[in-house]
Amino acid sequence: MKKTIAVIACAAALASCGGGSSDKGTAKQGLNDKGVKLAQAVFSDEIKNTLSGNQSLISSDDAMKAVKLNGRITSAALSKAYGANEKAADEKFRDKTYIVSGTIQSIGKDTADTPYLQLNGDNIFKMVNAYFDRKSAGDLAKMSKNQNISLVCDIKNYIVGQVALKNCQTLSSYAPPMIAELAKMVPDVITGKKSINPGADKSIQYAYALRKHLPENSACYSDPASKPCQADMANISKEEKEKIKAGH
Repeated sequence: MKKTIAVIACAAALASCGGGSSDKGTAKQGLNDKGVKLAQAVFSDEIKNTLSGNQSLISSDDAMKAVKLNGRITSAALSKAYGANEKAADEKFRDKTYIVSGTIQSIGKDTADTPYLQLNGDNIFKMVNAYFDRKSAGDLAKMSKNQNISLVCDIKNYIVGQVALKNCQTLSSYAPPMIAELAKMVPDVITGKKSINPGADKSIQYAYALRKHLPENSACYSDPASKPCQADMANISKEEKEKIKAGH
């Protein structure tokens, strides 16, 4: 994760600089194929880092908006917010989609045979119940009590001290297809035809600019966080770094 950030940070500095390998251009938009792939790979990694709660140059707000989420909260904090003021919590959370992270207390089915996880709440009497569709029963069978988990759920209501979450799925199931769709937008973001949001767009432009300072066969084009990529980054000369600092 830190390695990916290092790549992006350097790319940010390089955004206004020339030099390095030449653009060969794609047929349709006049873009460099490898540069586009680099931008897609780095952008995808940065979104994943942010959604996982790790440090990233894409802000949490920008990442959440990009994948149509309203934010992140722990199950304990959500339970506490509802226990303190149900009306205020409803106004803030109800019918919104959040990443909810917590520890599994139990796994079961309700009277309608709907599978659910019970996550830790504010105390042992106030829990958070995360309901899944029946197709997800197999996924729940692989989970276990006391497991830490991050879910994507719609926050619905608060009944007798219990917060109910609906339409839940694991973050690992929700995020990849969303990120893959966003990655398809990268060429249009580079050319300015489309925008995801300011933070996401900036990370894409930074990564695309980096191509001019990497070898044609750089590992960065396939795996920006790899050690070979970091070795390529380390080969940028001091003189070039000085030019970067000077804004050339």
